[in-house]
Amino acid sequence: MQPYLFPYIGYFQLIHSVDKFYFYDDVNFILRGWINRNRLLLGSEEFLFSVPLKEKSHLKTINEVEVAHDVFPEWREKFLKTLRFYYRKAPHFEATYSLIEPVLRCDHRFIVDYAISSARSVMEYLGITTPTVVSSKVYAGTQMYHGTERLLRIAKLEACSVIINPIGGIELYHKEEFKANGIDLFFLKTKDITYRQFRQPFMPSLSIIDVMMFNSKEDAKRLLNEYDLM
Repeated sequence: MQPYLFPYIGYFQLIHSVDKFYFYDDVNFILRGWINRNRLLLGSEEFLFSVPLKEKSHLKTINEVEVAHDVFPEWREKFLKTLRFYYRKAPHFEATYSLIEPVLRCDHRFIVDYAISSARSVMEYLGITTPTVVSSKVYAGTQMYHGTERLLRIAKLEACSVIINPIGGIELYHKEEFKANGIDLFFLKTKDITYRQFRQPFMPSLSIIDVMMFNSKEDAKRLLNEYDLM
């Protein structure tokens, strides 16, 4: 899965469900995707936060895209202030905020490092112990291949028999092609998850930040199992 900044809970369900998780960082950057941004709830309105980037392009790989450090410090302080203002009365604000702030105060050059750091920090908080691998550091030799062919080559190098992909991959990958190579392919679909927010009706599929703000660590852990494999 591409590294996303504080992604939605389905991302962590995927990590939790597997024996090893791959941060797919040496594939093309997705413009208007979720690599550097996500959604929160500000009062009764949806809010899309977005880390400013320098010369972002779909012609670059994710690990080549830099944070725009001329404006990032100002963006960070404004974002943290926004979190404090709108979420300060959330039942688990202190624990969640104390996780987010150190991630954003790191001095990284590339967005991929912020994204991976955010995921690993949430994993530690939720007690997810799945080993993680960064594809550019372990499987750079497979970068000449694309799509299904690259996944199959990595799978063979790992001698794995099962791949679990997020539900969005159902449009890209076909079970029959993987089965022909001795691999079972499953797609993870998050169940309908609701919890008490400040507003009604419930706003779904927000950043994991929102989940942690309104759920205890134990309740958030239970939500990790609220999915179906297809």
